Amino acid sequence: MTTVAPPAPPEPGESGHGSRTSRLPDLVLALALATVALLHLWPGITDTPFHRDEARWVANAALLREWRHPLGPRWQDEGYPNHYGSLDELNRRRAQPPLAMYVLGLGLLVQGQGLPNTGYWIMSQDQQWNIDHGNKPSPSLLHAARRVNVVIAALTVLALYAIGAMAVNRIGGVTAGLLYALHPIVLDTSTRAWADPLFVLLVALSALAGYALAKQPTWGRAVLLGLFLGLGGATKLSPLVLAAAIGGFGLVVLAWTLVFRPARTPDLRGFAWKLIAAPAFAYAAFVAVYPYLWTAPISHTWRLFDFRADSFRLQGDAFPPADVPNRIDALRRTRDSIGENNGVGAVLANWLHGTLSLPNWTWLHNLDLTLALIGLALLIDLFLRRGPLAPPVFMVGTVCAQALLVIMSMGVAYPRYFLPIELAAATLAALAVGSLCALIAPKRSGGGSSPPRSRGEPCG
Repeated sequence: MTTVAPPAPPEPGESGHGSRTSRLPDLVLALALATVALLHLWPGITDTPFHRDEARWVANAALLREWRHPLGPRWQDEGYPNHYGSLDELNRRRAQPPLAMYVLGLGLLVQGQGLPNTGYWIMSQDQQWNIDHGNKPSPSLLHAARRVNVVIAALTVLALYAIGAMAVNRIGGVTAGLLYALHPIVLDTSTRAWADPLFVLLVALSALAGYALAKQPTWGRAVLLGLFLGLGGATKLSPLVLAAAIGGFGLVVLAWTLVFRPARTPDLRGFAWKLIAAPAFAYAAFVAVYPYLWTAPISHTWRLFDFRADSFRLQGDAFPPADVPNRIDALRRTRDSIGENNGVGAVLANWLHGTLSLPNWTWLHNLDLTLALIGLALLIDLFLRRGPLAPPVFMVGTVCAQALLVIMSMGVAYPRYFLPIELAAATLAALAVGSLCALIAPKRSGGGSSPPRSRGEPCG
């Protein structure tokens, strides 16, 4: 039976910080993975075809200017004229949370581009009409904004290495980083200028903050977890729901201590209260960076969620191939988007067959999903053995919970929506490969079975 227990003594994946010498291999491996990601993604800055959504995000980077007047009219939908009678012109500030706009704007400034003055892309008009009306960013602006997201993707690879290494070992970290860096959906999504790469980075950082909180529950770490979830919500809304779920889980833990009164009840209750407080910290961060909410935080937050639900419905009506009618279809689209013919295994199989003229390697097409499913089984096993508050379980569970939220709320399916699911798949694959490596590694000399392998200990 699964028990809820306070943090236990370190096991594999939970060793302490270690010395500088022991951390050096981790630093080298993480930087090597980030370099692989940059080398793989960088050509896409110029080679990836333009997507009209990028025009909106680049133009919205100019919102950074409006921080001079955070209570001014341009933080509200009503502060913009509706020149063309377009529905989306009426909802500029509620249409998307703004954090990615700020980051893209800062990235443009760092690169010497300045904030843009392009027009607002009207989705009901075609591309040529928008170009004629000055709504498409210049190539230099577009490429500068894309460079920001490529760097963010490389940072996500660094975070994934840390997640994999702390969950199991260095091999797991390398697996997670490589699978994410080389996945076709990451290439397609992270070389365009929009919010999704930043969103995924913040999910990964939330998971790392969750690991730190589970390992040593302090109020500072609870604030950090809430901060990353709130900033994630200021990029895409779903991390706010994840924060609420974490708070609800904290209530369950608190109730469990009241009913069963386990050993170390005060420690466990203290942890529960920190989980319960995480949604409040998250919402505070969310509101703080989004002046649209300042005048009416609660009602404007409901507006955001209502608009997102209506947006999915309208997009599904306008583009039937993207409509997701039920969760079975969402799961099918997930399989097709992150695995099967669209995963790293498929890329490897095609390379082996085409470049080296080797026999048919189509069995590799399912490699990504197979590893992810094995990792999911291992996560469930770890959950049953050690409980949900074990640091690796809490960390990996945070990533998987976010992916599940995306699947459950998916109203339309565009490739970039599967990016957080690929984050979860890479994390679960790290569990699978890292655990297999630890299982088959030679036993230490001296006879007998070797003790559990600590985080970062090389395999084989």
